[in-house]
Amino acid sequence: MKDWIALNMTPGVGSRVTARLLEHFGSAEAIFDAPRRELALLRLPLETVESIVSRELHERAEREIESVRKLGGDILVLDDGVYPALLRETYDPPVVLYVKGVWAECLERPCVAIVGSRRCSTYGQNAALMLSRELAQRGVTIISGLARGIDAAAHRGALEAGGRTVAVSRSTGCAETGAVAGAATRGGGEFGDCRLLTRHRKSGVRRRLSMVARR
Repeated sequence: MKDWIALNMTPGVGSRVTARLLEHFGSAEAIFDAPRRELALLRLPLETVESIVSRELHERAEREIESVRKLGGDILVLDDGVYPALLRETYDPPVVLYVKGVWAECLERPCVAIVGSRRCSTYGQNAALMLSRELAQRGVTIISGLARGIDAAAHRGALEAGGRTVAVSRSTGCAETGAVAGAATRGGGEFGDCRLLTRHRKSGVRRRLSMVARR
């Protein structure tokens, strides 16, 4: 896992470069074991090659694992057997996924994604709220992005119905979505800790974190 997290932190390595490296070397471990000359042949930036060869980010990756676990979260990597199958099949899946809550149980049920504008109309918010509430009442897991507007309404509708909702986000959003997370916790649910999201956003590294709320 540490190799995957270090790779995800490496400058110049996004999802597409990671895919190219994995196709060439076969695993994250093999990438860090590769000689400098072979990495250079792949036309990677010099900064990227130096970072991989020196393994300079492995210590930071170790601290990352410890910090996430202290917050009650977990980390999934792309070759992990429990990594969400449908997400892995997308053209640009996150290399590392930070998760918290009963996400696996939620994703075993039928799922519907409801996403939309942050600056939406009152009608749009009400429509998202009502739709997600009715779907959640029928056992459907609602997936959204924990942004203000339509996303927040979708999560709220699922929670009001006593259903389940999964949030996938790069940041904590705003006071509106923070209130949604708080409502989930007060309702006896489990929602990803916003501190985890905030810390990752400030690190300036490409991150994805999936949070789960359950009433």
